[in-house]
Amino acid sequence: MPTPRHHRLPKVPAIPSDCFYVKLCSNHRDPLFPAATDRGALNEIMIDELLRFDAQLHAYCWLTHHLHALLEVDAGVLSRFIRRIATRYSQHRHSLSQTREHLFERPYQARRVTTADDFLALLRFIHLSPVQTMLAVDAADYPWSSHRAYLNDDCYSWVTTEIGLGLFANDVDCARATYRHFIALGLSADVGRSSRSDAACPQSHDRFAARLHSLLSRTKPWR
Repeated sequence: MPTPRHHRLPKVPAIPSDCFYVKLCSNHRDPLFPAATDRGALNEIMIDELLRFDAQLHAYCWLTHHLHALLEVDAGVLSRFIRRIATRYSQHRHSLSQTREHLFERPYQARRVTTADDFLALLRFIHLSPVQTMLAVDAADYPWSSHRAYLNDDCYSWVTTEIGLGLFANDVDCARATYRHFIALGLSADVGRSSRSDAACPQSHDRFAARLHSLLSRTKPWR
């Protein structure tokens, strides 16, 4: 009987040179999504603009007062990309209400992501944001982030997961299992402090992988 073929991920994928963490905040901390359909509308806008700019979305989370995104887009068009998303979503909101006030604070926040440690620390930070802000008990319960895409939900096919998962393992099933445990570790206060330290003072991928392997070997999450 033939052995089933497992989907393989790129071996230790490189972090794209034009990878950015972006945050947009609402003006005066006003709710960004008062209607039940608003987040879905933002999803559609994001998909359109990803195609328009040939960009990739590695992670996102739409919260009550702000948006998080881990993007791969040409640095020369990043500002225009974000501006189009903000403008189109503002137009959507204005079409449903009488207000014409600015929806987002200016300017948006963005920084380049250059290391595997930084990428993974941001991936976990973004996906745990609904838990940290008490919008969900479990990150998997929150439908307006890309966390479920990393858990193998095909409804999020517009999210690119190959790089994030490839940093955990070459085999996709093993990578997903390791990712789940990596997220669970982020709920620990000690690991939370560690991940913030990693983001501030990035280490090499080899050192990060060794530290993660050490944690996993002690806890044996999927055995």
